[in-house]
Amino acid sequence: MAVRSDKLVREFLTQIDILADWLRPTRRSQDAGAAECSAGELRVLVALSRNAPLTMSELAATLAIPFSTLTRMIDRLVAKGLLKRGKIQADGRVVKVDFSARGRKINRYVVQSRTAVARQILKTLLPAEREGLVKSLARMAIECENDANPPPVLRSRG
Repeated sequence: MAVRSDKLVREFLTQIDILADWLRPTRRSQDAGAAECSAGELRVLVALSRNAPLTMSELAATLAIPFSTLTRMIDRLVAKGLLKRGKIQADGRVVKVDFSARGRKINRYVVQSRTAVARQILKTLLPAEREGLVKSLARMAIECENDANPPPVLRSRG
């Protein structure tokens, strides 16, 4: 079903942008001089925060990106001191990726910050509205993940 109202689409995007800004945590003071992460690198960190450690193959599949793209992103995140690589003992050819000690601290800070803001935002809604919002967002996310032909702007998400 196509959304025909440009005004509705613009309003949707505006509200999503406002919420995204609220959910973006401020940098910790001790990280003030550290290099920023790209959008692709942030996706890697989010995926790992849900299920670390992961093998490179698992991570590439989770993010639906080519192995070579992931390798370059992991290289940059290791250089930034956020991730570490390791071998799986049962098969030394398989590389697993996990947070470094510094990366784990930063991830904990990000998760706690985002959770606190999300609670604050959701508190503005009635319980039934919260449930409806989460169900609608989940449905949109599932449709995006299942879309075999995403718009060209979304195809390269690395």
